Amino acid sequence: SFKNEQKLLCELRVIRKEKRLTQQELAYELSVTRQYISLLERGEAQATISIAMEIANKLNTCVYTLFGFDRFECEQCH
Repeated sequence: SFKNEQKLLCELRVIRKEKRLTQQELAYELSVTRQYISLLERGEAQATISIAMEIANKLNTCVYTLFGFDRFECEQCH
């Protein structure tokens, strides 16, 4: 749902900053533009499932965490 997309975008910014990465550094790691990362974080672009999974991998977190569903258990999280 749209609410979950907004949560992803919110958590993306928080987790990226926790990892001390700039938008430019994350964009480089994902082979996308800094502008795209900025759009995702501001809620002006939608992330596909595949890009969400790539973001989670690059940030060394679980994709569920990006969506704000910390209570779910998954093999990637543990």
